[in-house]
Amino acid sequence: MPGSLEFLLEWVRDHLNPTVHDDKAGAEYLAEECLRDAKKAGIDETDLIKAARGDLPKFMLTKLNIAVKKRGAG
Repeated sequence: MPGSLEFLLEWVRDHLNPTVHDDKAGAEYLAEECLRDAKKAGIDETDLIKAARGDLPKFMLTKLNIAVKKRGAG
């Protein structure tokens, strides 16, 4: 079974679909979905949040913003 950080990074690679800069609602949704999938995979919620530097929605927002910038869609 992957560790929390590995799970989180793989999940982001598989599920991130950036469209606009600062999509806070999208980041919240992704955080909820990630938590749900982590629980199904046996990943502890506390460990997952620690892997996201203590704030899963903020982590998702940062990843979304980086991806938007890379795509030039922001």
